[in-house]
Amino acid sequence: AGSRLVWLKDRQLLSAVKAQSRINRQVEFFILMRIVNAWLLGVKAERVNRHFTKKLETKRKQLNGVQTLFKTFAQQLEQGLGGIEDDEETRITNIKPMPRKGGAQRLIKRSARSEYIDPGLQKGKGTVSLPDIRQKQVWEEERTSRRER
Repeated sequence: AGSRLVWLKDRQLLSAVKAQSRINRQVEFFILMRIVNAWLLGVKAERVNRHFTKKLETKRKQLNGVQTLFKTFAQQLEQGLGGIEDDEETRITNIKPMPRKGGAQRLIKRSARSEYIDPGLQKGKGTVSLPDIRQKQVWEEERTSRRER
């Protein structure tokens, strides 16, 4: 009976040691997981930070390019306006009302030509024309009408 008691005691001790060993491994695993997850979070944060910093720098460069474009456009416009002289071709005379869409009658006639022009903006020497923005709209209308077919 004494040997059986020793055997049960040894078996109980072995079970306790194995259980404690499993618990120790789990604790070590959870500690390592916390360390790895903290490191992974730092890596992801750094990657996101680099991505958006690069994106912000790209936007800044683009904005600087647009600002430079506007500055050069303004300088060209200033230079173009400085060279305008009061020529016979650019002088507008013979104001005559002409019917216009919407009821407005503010068109005037040039002396050298028989065409009627709008007195608001006129093209003369040294002026720079901008692209026709309505042309894009026509293209978009054609594209949408093709889709509907």
